[in-house]
Amino acid sequence: MLFTIAFIFFLGGLWWRSVEWKKIVERQEQMADNVRGGWQAAASLYADLSNDRRLPPLDPTPVVLRENEVIQVRTAARYTRFVSAGDGSYTHMVGFGTGWAGALLAGSAMVGNSRRRNAATAAAAPAWREQQQIEFLAGNYGLIAFPNGQVMHFDWQAVSAFHPAPEHLSVTFEFYSAAPLTISGPYAPLLCVYAAFHLWGRERFCSAPTLHALRSAPVSAMPLPR
Repeated sequence: MLFTIAFIFFLGGLWWRSVEWKKIVERQEQMADNVRGGWQAAASLYADLSNDRRLPPLDPTPVVLRENEVIQVRTAARYTRFVSAGDGSYTHMVGFGTGWAGALLAGSAMVGNSRRRNAATAAAAPAWREQQQIEFLAGNYGLIAFPNGQVMHFDWQAVSAFHPAPEHLSVTFEFYSAAPLTISGPYAPLLCVYAAFHLWGRERFCSAPTLHALRSAPVSAMPLPR
């Protein structure tokens, strides 16, 4: 009996190694390819911008551009906002009744109220939420994102703080009158480079240590997939 059980586990282990492990390796290889592609695209864009090469305009569909607005970068990345998911309010329930049934209802209501209150408090606290993989456009006016299928504009002039982290595959923006935005993923460095050029100006863009790894894009400087 024990031998049979052990043999079944042994076969299960072989199946996992032959099928599931192969899937894990394939996902890791795909992620590494995506990181490599994103990093090389960011390095190429860095070279173009630092050498004053003119970028061709891209199709902005479905966005209707504003006067003199031009789109020059289009890619997909992970979108996250630092927002609350509620105002802390919740529905307070009261249990009525007499005898043991009333006590049971009252106790149940108290437990339910406690859970709803805790959930409402947690939802009201700002946190990184609304995480989703979406498409981004970047142009001379700012970023355009499509969270939940809606069009959102993040203009450069509305940015109050800029936190580029290309080697960590992310970039974070703070705004004067909107919730912070973090863009992450293999192609986040591409948007990071474009944003740095428009927010910093060419002189600082070309000398900033933050973007040093992208100047020659050596393999050793490429971030490892996580």
